[in-house]
Amino acid sequence: MRFWELVASGAGLINSFLILSFLSVYHFGLYQLVLAFIGLVGGFNLDQFDGAISIEMRHYFNRGEKSLARRIFSEYVVVKLMLAVFLALAVFLGASLIADHYRADIGLFIKISSALLIIDAALSVERIFLKSVFSFTFFGVTAVRELVKLVFLTLMVLEGYEISIVSILTVHLLGWLAALIFLSIFFGRQYQEVFTKTDSAWLKLRGAGKFAGRYLLAGIVKTYGKLIMIRYSFARLTKNATPWLVKFFINTEAVGLYSLAVNLIAFIEELFPINMLSYVFQANVGDRANLRRIFNRSVKYALWFGTMAAVAGLVLMPWLIGMILPKYVSALPLFKLMLAALPVFGVYKIFKWLLTALREYKILAMRTVTEALTILLVLVITLPAIGLLGAGLAYIAIYLSRVLFLYPAMVKAHPHLKFHWGEMVKFDQNDKDFMKKFLRHFFSILCGLVRRIKPTNKLHVL
Repeated sequence: MRFWELVASGAGLINSFLILSFLSVYHFGLYQLVLAFIGLVGGFNLDQFDGAISIEMRHYFNRGEKSLARRIFSEYVVVKLMLAVFLALAVFLGASLIADHYRADIGLFIKISSALLIIDAALSVERIFLKSVFSFTFFGVTAVRELVKLVFLTLMVLEGYEISIVSILTVHLLGWLAALIFLSIFFGRQYQEVFTKTDSAWLKLRGAGKFAGRYLLAGIVKTYGKLIMIRYSFARLTKNATPWLVKFFINTEAVGLYSLAVNLIAFIEELFPINMLSYVFQANVGDRANLRRIFNRSVKYALWFGTMAAVAGLVLMPWLIGMILPKYVSALPLFKLMLAALPVFGVYKIFKWLLTALREYKILAMRTVTEALTILLVLVITLPAIGLLGAGLAYIAIYLSRVLFLYPAMVKAHPHLKFHWGEMVKFDQNDKDFMKKFLRHFFSILCGLVRRIKPTNKLHVL
């Protein structure tokens, strides 16, 4: 997992450099507005239920009810892909209306990007299945996508092709398509292996519990639908509406600067070694003592790592941007301000994954409602008053509000998860043992790699 994440981050960083180098700040902002619009529309494609469907499938697998897992997955695939085709057609046919109100060429940009809605839907249903069976081949999807984009962008540069928004969106689309082909190969094999001896997905529903009925998906929507829709709709609105608010209150160039700062922060966040915890929580959700121990140590190390990452970013990134992307230096004040959110970023992610594993959808839904209203209010007030730095304050407020809201609600519902924040700054014997094991494992891998490197005659001559 870490290998694929590092490959994806490295290739993505080079891609961003190439795009930023050839596009003006204005055109980069326009490119980000198009992607934000597609993201807003994609929010209507039931992405909200992906996590819930994966978790329900996992519960069916744990009880040995493969036919029910297969059935709910089949229902969800049909509904989601049909809706994706409808949304893509609506965006493609309605692109001219947006072009009439903004600028003519944005209609072409949106038409090209409309295919992403279908590709993303296909990728998401394959990821749902692979997550439910704890098959981690989907970790390579982002790396494949970014590597393919890198190949095409490099060829365009070497062949002297014009690097424009149209060509970049086309490359973006090709990268997503390559990722879908890559994941489909593993999905097909794994699906056939898991369900080879499974009865038909449409058998009589025995043991379906509270979701029993004609359609399992309808039961989940009825039970959790309102909470899940509220949670993800507000989260998607907050994320994708921000660039448009920056455009409205400032200008398109500011969107480019904001997007660069966000991408730099996202690059650092991708280096956080915590993503596997979501699966660890699912695997240990029935063991309260072990779950609490894992939770406490995870929060502690995420807080430490986030603090070190913020300091490293403050030292290295301004120097790097000033050297390779001088025209974006004006984004650095915003980036430096947003670094303050990193210490609590990992803590929030751990809270979210644990609450999801515990099916606390009500807590997660209420958090997104209060957060969305707060963040939109902060942006509306601060963007006209202090400019782009207002987006940085909103970014910090997002993660602070999440932690301050989720922790008390989680402890109220699950008192055994309570811990003392003072322990976060202590370095006790458990920490020493962990560091010894980590360093021993790290150096064993390093020594193994060194032993495999055998000098050749060519190397001696060189």
